[in-house]
Amino acid sequence: MISIITPTYNRSSDLQRSVNSVLQQTYEDWELIIIDDGSTDETPDIVARMSDPRIRVHRHSPNRGVTAAKNAGFDRIRGEWFTILDDDDEMVPEALAVLIGCAGETGATAITCNCVDSVSGVCSVL
Repeated sequence: MISIITPTYNRSSDLQRSVNSVLQQTYEDWELIIIDDGSTDETPDIVARMSDPRIRVHRHSPNRGVTAAKNAGFDRIRGEWFTILDDDDEMVPEALAVLIGCAGETGATAITCNCVDSVSGVCSVL
């Protein structure tokens, strides 16, 4: 299983798009841990409507900052692998399958990923 940690704070306009990209993964053995870091916008309403059992939400009150939110996510992972998905980013449908496939083919114990700039279309290696 891959644990995906998404810290969020007042990003109701972007969060659903990010979550939808996880829901559309071809690799289905994942959990999404959303840490709502004390949002004061519509974020709590959005996460309350999420019904997929692979999505778990934890809420900070008040806001503690992105590092505390990520650490709260790390404390909750159940998977053998983990990654961070920022609340304004999204994954292509094969992202998790490619990561797991790469680990299996190479025997890697840690993997990072590429990203594509949504404005320029340029792929950057991280």
